Amino acid sequence: MRRISVDGGETKRLEGLPKEKFHNFAFSKDGKQLAFVRGQEIRDVVLFRRSKD
Repeated sequence: MRRISVDGGETKRLEGLPKEKFHNFAFSKDGKQLAFVRGQEIRDVVLFRRSKD
């Protein structure tokens, strides 16, 4: 994860974060905090069909 300045400056890697994947990002209402979920994201797909009875 990297921090990018809004004025177009250099990007900076955020130190101390685990190497797991990040997903489901959300900013706080005031924009000062960022929440995220880390770890493996699992998505199961199930298809249901009507039987021909």
